[in-house]
Amino acid sequence: MSRLSSDIGRQALVTLAGTILAAAVIGAVPRLRDWIARQWMGR
Repeated sequence: MSRLSSDIGRQALVTLAGTILAAAVIGAVPRLRDWIARQWMGR
């Protein structure tokens, strides 16, 4: 595997892990989830 594909694969895994972690934190903290929803609604 070339270095470029290895770097792209590593970056994809880091991004995926960060997304899963963020979703878990947001789901576990209802006040944070509500605050984010309010920000998206512009209130």
